[in-house]
This record gives sequence, structure tokens and C-alpha cells, in this order.
Amino acid sequence: MFYTSLTYFILKPVLCQWVYQESGSSDYLNNILAVISLLLINQTNYLNVPLFTILFIILFTFEKVIERQHHEQIFSFTLPLFTILLQNLSFFQFGSTNTLSTVDLTNAFNGLHSYNMINSGILTFLTNWAGPIFWSLAYLKLASSASPDFKANRWHILFDKLVVYLLFYSIGGLILIGSCYNLRFHLFIWTVFSPKILYYLSWLSQNLLIDFGLSYLILLFYV
Repeated sequence: MFYTSLTYFILKPVLCQWVYQESGSSDYLNNILAVISLLLINQTNYLNVPLFTILFIILFTFEKVIERQHHEQIFSFTLPLFTILLQNLSFFQFGSTNTLSTVDLTNAFNGLHSYNMINSGILTFLTNWAGPIFWSLAYLKLASSASPDFKANRWHILFDKLVVYLLFYSIGGLILIGSCYNLRFHLFIWTVFSPKILYYLSWLSQNLLIDFGLSYLILLFYV
């Protein structure tokens, strides 16, 4: 029932745009955040569920701060940086680290009748990256509060996010590769840096698929 409702909320604006040639309501931005947040709460470890209350408090508090400001250009850099910091903060606060031993598999088989590598992989990703995914969607909500004409500037806002995120991950990747090369004969290359590279690739996937791919679809159909 939950996944049926989730599918309905996601597909309704798309069907309205296709059938009635009308774009989705901007209110759906809040609805999508709420429904996907429920999905993330359902997938995350039960010990992390109360932490979502703190995430929502931070989100609504910062949104109120944004609404009191009148300098839109300030947030073109501040908002992406703010969400990057909170993505990493929530990732580690939820109990994840840069080691493979902390990968949470407790909810990797929710709703599955049998093992499926692709579906289990997606559920595992949602379980371990619930916090970063939440802030990826929260960025759109904060950006809509910061921009008086969000619908007209939505692609410019997404481009600002693209620039800041790619700069951050490019610098991080360059430092990581440099460290691996410098310590290529050290024992840490297998115990520390090899898992870190795998996590970096996972973060890069989250950056491309969620931060930009999902954000693009939401801005295309729901704003």
C-alpha cells in the first residue's frame, strides 16, 4: 500500500502534464519531499528514525532564516555548500563510516519475496544514504524559499548546485588519488584507502543519480 501511494504521488503530475498539457503544481515539491522522507524513514535503521526529527527541525529553521533575507545571490553558493555539509554530517551521524564493515544490510530485503541483486542493492543504498538523499531533496525546498521566482530560475539554481558539488567532489577525489599514490606501498592502501575509494564512487553515484538526476526530474515535472 505504501509503495502504491508513493507511485501515485510520483506519477500523478507526469500524467497530468501528458494528458492535460499542464505542469505539476509547485505544491508537489513539498509532497514529494514528504513522501520520499517516509520511504527513507521506512528504509533506515530504526535507531536513526528519531534523527529525522532533527533533520526536519534544521530544515524548517533554515528555511525561516532564508525567508527573512532578501539577498538571493548570497544563497547561490551558500545553499549548495550548506546541503553538502549536512549530507556528510547526516551520513556519519546515522552510523556510517568509510569502512565496509559498517554497511547496513538490515533493510536490504524489505518487500522482496526472494533475493534480487538489483533491488537489494537499491534498498541497501537507500538504507545507508537516507540522510544525504533527504538533504538532496531538501535543497530544492530551500532554493524555492530563497528565490522569489523559483520556477523561472530553476535551471539556473540547479546549475549553481552542479558547479559547487562538482568542485567539492573533484577536489576531494584529487586529494584521495594523491594520497593513494603517496602511500601506494603502505599497508593502509588496502585497509583504509581501498574502502574509501569505493565509498567515494558511491558518493559520486549519489551525486549524479540523486543530486542531479532526481532533481532534474522533479524540476521538470513538479515545478
